[in-house]
Amino acid sequence: MIFKAILSGQASPGYGQVTIPFPIPNSDYDLVIRMLEDIGIGSPTAQDCRVVGLEGLYPTLKRLNGQAINVDELDYLAKRLDSFSDGEDAQFEAMAFKLNLSSIKDFINLTFCCQQATVITNFSDLERVGKSHVLTINGGAMPAAEYDQVDGRMAALDLIQNKAGTITPYGVVYVGQRTAQEVCEELKHRLEGQGYLPDEYFLLRDKWQNGREIPRDADLFCTVDYGESEGVYVDVYLKWYDEKRQKSVTESFIVGKTLGENGNDLDRMFLTASAITKAFHGDHATHARYMKIGGVEEDTGGSVVHLSQQEQKVIIEALVEQRERQEQAMGQTEQLLRRMTGSITEYVNTVGMRPLRMSDFDKAVLAIQDGELEAFKKYAARIPYQQEETLLVEAAGRPGAVGRKMTELLMRDRCNIDYAAYCNACKRAIDINDPEKVLSMMVRAQASVPQLEPSFFGEMASYAHSDHRFIAKEIIKRCGEEQIAAAPSFLLEQFAMDKDFRTLSALVEKGISGGGSSARTLHMLTCEGRDSWIAEELLEKRMWVDVNDYSALHACVQNDAVEVCRLLLDGGMDFDQYRQWAQTRPCAGHEETLQALADHWSEMQAEVEQAPAQENGGMTLG
Repeated sequence: MIFKAILSGQASPGYGQVTIPFPIPNSDYDLVIRMLEDIGIGSPTAQDCRVVGLEGLYPTLKRLNGQAINVDELDYLAKRLDSFSDGEDAQFEAMAFKLNLSSIKDFINLTFCCQQATVITNFSDLERVGKSHVLTINGGAMPAAEYDQVDGRMAALDLIQNKAGTITPYGVVYVGQRTAQEVCEELKHRLEGQGYLPDEYFLLRDKWQNGREIPRDADLFCTVDYGESEGVYVDVYLKWYDEKRQKSVTESFIVGKTLGENGNDLDRMFLTASAITKAFHGDHATHARYMKIGGVEEDTGGSVVHLSQQEQKVIIEALVEQRERQEQAMGQTEQLLRRMTGSITEYVNTVGMRPLRMSDFDKAVLAIQDGELEAFKKYAARIPYQQEETLLVEAAGRPGAVGRKMTELLMRDRCNIDYAAYCNACKRAIDINDPEKVLSMMVRAQASVPQLEPSFFGEMASYAHSDHRFIAKEIIKRCGEEQIAAAPSFLLEQFAMDKDFRTLSALVEKGISGGGSSARTLHMLTCEGRDSWIAEELLEKRMWVDVNDYSALHACVQNDAVEVCRLLLDGGMDFDQYRQWAQTRPCAGHEETLQALADHWSEMQAEVEQAPAQENGGMTLG
């Protein structure tokens, strides 16, 4: 039990009270709901329960006392807390105290992101503190070899001396800066919305990957120049003062490239650099790094806007036909207006509906792109019900905290979202590398999508694997056996390519089927013999390969993985049937392996024949 809650009716407290332990066991769920219904509460959607008292392992949850809640929300919160591993409880309590959280929704959301905080409860073991902190900033997982090389004491001292901690009753909590990847995604989103995103690529440097944070008080600057062989480049640098090394540090952060290399391309890239600098430091918008206190000084010097020939044509056509909306040029018109006014929403507020006649849906989409939450709330509330799913896909692809809030607003109280639209929205959230949003959408999926396919969670993990493995692993970590059993078998291939034993083990233990991927998975693990131990461990956990899938056994024979082959035979494969199947398949050069398996098969058959004889050995007939 995580906690027990005393509940009464929010609208009719006089009907009585019920004390319930959370999380509710599946076998008791129907009984608990009947108890609640007896006093007029227990709705599957409404917050009709009032928390009269709450006692348990998490003192901060007492802040729910007196609040209206939904019993399923409270049960889900308890299940999330029940799934915590060592240390996550302190992270949750400390962050809840630091952020002064008090609502059920905020507590649930915190269970998905509290793991990003470092909480020190004992300063006597700095080696352990430092290693734990390094593990935390790497998403909770890192290669064992790298972890062993971490100087925990130095990492702990660097954290304590250079980071601002908050003292709480649950330990001193340290919350990092925004990650470089998150800032990069935000900048990319803004440049794309303004038409300034370089057409070849805009990439985060490798050293800033894997959750590395932007240093505190770091500054940003850009350089633009022709490439040595082709194109025009924009290089984005971060510069900060390193207290530890007592010197200023400058590191390349992002690089962008366009294939064009004439004078107009160079001018346009300078404007790209300007847009990046404004987004980072602030220019009438939400900034990628922070919002400067006191606002932005009034700009009385005008603006510089670079127009391509096509964009000049758009302006001319807009002036000639300013009463009509130019559908085909709408995208470029949006980009031009953003450059001139800062945001489309600001443009509409300033000059009204001319020259563009925009619906509330159009304005809601533009508010998403501009990151203007209040404008979004205003226009999203007016759009037709049928357009909400399209808007959800747009909001899911919006980076940052404002994108998460927009997505949450659209999903609130929705229980009939189209499956295809929901999949698209989840993929958009994965594409912008927002694990908090993705995991929140995974949690809400069953309640929000009536026709949810059993393979949904596995498909999302498979989609995330290509570019965002951390998200894929987090989805798998939070899936139950039923969800993994329905997952596409291709997941095994994907993580076999990474030689990721931990994730492969989780998939096998939770019941994934090898399906059509068994042969390719075993081939990758047994090729050259270096990782055959992974295949052996997985097969010892459970026989996840179909006993009639002789191509899987054949792949291991061709790689001379004798022990793996033996495990397949032990798991139920028929070696005689395999030899018959393999007659038309090439297998030259593997005679020793086949002989070893034939010997093993003979021993297995002998044991089977001896078993009945031993059972009948003490009987006398006649």
